[in-house]
Amino acid sequence: MTVPVLSRMVTFYRRNPLSFRLMAAILVVSSLFTTLAVGVQLYTDYRRDLGNLGLRLSDVEQAFVPDLTDSLWLMDEQRIRLGLDSIVTLPYVSHARLLTAEGRLYTSGEASNRGHESRHLYVLGHQDEKEREWVLGELTLLVDKEEIFVSLQQKLWVVLASQAAKTLGVTLVILLLLHFALSRHLAVLARVADRLNLNHLAQAVRLERRRHDRPDELDRLVDAMNNMQRRLRQEVAELERVHALNRRLSAAVSASPAAMIIMNEQGQAEYVNPALCRLLELPESRCLALDWPGLLERRLSRGQQPARPVGWLLAEVRQQGWQGELLWRTGSGRPCWLLANLSLSRATPDDAGHLLLVLEDITGLKEVEHQLSHQRRYDHLTNLPNRAMAMERLETMLLQAAQENGYLAVMVVAVPAYKEVSETLGIVYGDALIQECTQLLNAGLDTGCFKARTRDDEFLFALPFGHSATAVEACLQQIKDALSRSVCLDNLPITPGVAVGVAIYPNDGNHPDRLYSRALSAQQRARSQKEAVQFFEPEIQAASYRALHIATALKRAVAKGELRLYYQPIVDPRTGDYEGVEALVRWQSAELGWVSPLDFIDIAENTGDIVAIGHHILREACNQVRRWQLQGRDIRVSVNVSPVQFGAPDFVASVAHCLQEAGLEADRLKLEITERLLLSSSETVRHKCEQLAKMGIRLAMDDFGTGYSSLSYLRDLPFDIVKIDQGFVRHMTRNSRDKALVRGIIDLAHQLGITVIAEGVEEHAQVELLTRFGCDLMQGYYFSKPVPADQLFSEKESSSCSD
Repeated sequence: MTVPVLSRMVTFYRRNPLSFRLMAAILVVSSLFTTLAVGVQLYTDYRRDLGNLGLRLSDVEQAFVPDLTDSLWLMDEQRIRLGLDSIVTLPYVSHARLLTAEGRLYTSGEASNRGHESRHLYVLGHQDEKEREWVLGELTLLVDKEEIFVSLQQKLWVVLASQAAKTLGVTLVILLLLHFALSRHLAVLARVADRLNLNHLAQAVRLERRRHDRPDELDRLVDAMNNMQRRLRQEVAELERVHALNRRLSAAVSASPAAMIIMNEQGQAEYVNPALCRLLELPESRCLALDWPGLLERRLSRGQQPARPVGWLLAEVRQQGWQGELLWRTGSGRPCWLLANLSLSRATPDDAGHLLLVLEDITGLKEVEHQLSHQRRYDHLTNLPNRAMAMERLETMLLQAAQENGYLAVMVVAVPAYKEVSETLGIVYGDALIQECTQLLNAGLDTGCFKARTRDDEFLFALPFGHSATAVEACLQQIKDALSRSVCLDNLPITPGVAVGVAIYPNDGNHPDRLYSRALSAQQRARSQKEAVQFFEPEIQAASYRALHIATALKRAVAKGELRLYYQPIVDPRTGDYEGVEALVRWQSAELGWVSPLDFIDIAENTGDIVAIGHHILREACNQVRRWQLQGRDIRVSVNVSPVQFGAPDFVASVAHCLQEAGLEADRLKLEITERLLLSSSETVRHKCEQLAKMGIRLAMDDFGTGYSSLSYLRDLPFDIVKIDQGFVRHMTRNSRDKALVRGIIDLAHQLGITVIAEGVEEHAQVELLTRFGCDLMQGYYFSKPVPADQLFSEKESSSCSD
């Protein structure tokens, strides 16, 4: 058991050495004071015992010595012996010896010879009547102080034991008080200080003790340590910020592509950045030896008239600094453009300062600048001049033609297939088509003709000529021949097609913009009339103005309520009942009057207004069918969808919104989609068709047979209906090929489980032939022309009554 106690004491000592030192100090001081107190007490007791011994000897001298003297005088031996024995009985007297004058010896007691005895001699004398002094003998007493010393020794051990116990007890109490009041808190503070590092500065110091209203020394120490930690956090944060800034600055200086040179005020290089050596491909010693101000002045002053004086650069830098660009050749002879920035830096106003030259390689920027300049003037797709450069070149060519009294033909060439390809296959294929057309035109045209690309599907050609237009005719023929060749896109043979508008200087104008505008108007006329070439005529300008007027008025047509829906029935020829109706838009403009869909639909698609118009038609058609349902007429409505409208990202959501808004079932709606939209059968088109079909909407392929690959559409896409184009129906009674095509379409569709609708039925013979072929539904003027909604069923009812 002693070993664990000692072990715990050793552990406690190692953990609390200060407490043990304090205890040792207390013990030493207490022992000193105890020793002093014990010594004083023992000395006092010793002096008291000596005083008692003196009293005993005084008693001997007063009581026994006179009696012995009388006994000697009387020579009473018995009395002498009795007196000696009486003396020996006194405390501390161990031996009495009486030597008479006659030499006789009397003794009593024994001498111990222990070293603690003292001798006391008394001369015994007698004075007779005559006052004569007679020496009778000598009395010698041995006083033994052993009892005094034993008593003192006993007192010493008792006092020492009691004082030691008291001192140890007090020391332990003080030690415990120090431990609980001070040492354990100091140990906590020591552990906090020992763990104190940059990662533990945020943890506040707290002691497990009640904080007094008036902080004591420990509270002030804790506050001081917390304040120290807070200051350390602030200083560390500031040091880290400065250190991080220095690291960033150092890294920026060493890794920056900008080369730096520090020079004294006279321009002598004192330090060069390593980036400078890499930039100029020169060793550091060579860079330090160069006369930088002189080199810069010579390179910058080269070719200047008048020549600048020597030292102009340093003079300018001392006033306001200097920045400039210069062409430099590196150590290997490689040319590079440098941006130089020279400035004067002073630490104090009286300091002479240092010159800082920063060189940055801007060769890449110069190349980019050149490329941007090229891109501003050239088309990125074809590398032909763009419209801006074309206008500049036209102005130059017009000045030359005016000086030579010649002519200039400005030709705007459009590629009709571009729009169809871009909307169906995608813009990437449209760009590929333009690139193919550029190659065809470059290969097919003479080099004397200026060529440019002015818009997505448009080229501009300018050809100066004399009084004979033979060169212009040859150029036009070359353009037609080049763009009549087929190109292959996505394994599809595509013929670009051509529509050319021509304006001639000076007949049609003498300004580049005027000639371009009139050639563009002629090109639009050629495209609308399916012609290859159209020369500008005044009426073309009027038609262009009307188209612009239509485009402007069309933007407000929906808001002004000028668009109305007419409905043409889709009839079951076996019963004569209306299976459905097709919604057709009509526009009565307050400014233009009745405008044909042939005039405004293409314009709406070109401007993008067809999306809003299509949404308006779809919403009105759904609402109208719902109104008919409430009247007891259950009927379906077909709505044509423009490729531009179908390509809108929210098209499916807008269809669902129209159905929900009208409260109409999805199977009451049929959407008619042309093959022009389905040319690519892209994943986006397929996904949208599948979404519509899942909603329950019926899909009809409009103008079937006029596209590129109709059979693959019927196989891959969820079509419920095909509509035979009216061009086949119109001539099938007189053209055996059209008749065979119509019959083949009907048989093919029925084998695929698809309903067939014949469009453009106008004669009874057509009805009979289509009925014999098994056509499911028919539509055309034979049954009814498109009429407003309020007239549709009234005409049917009146027709039924007449029958």
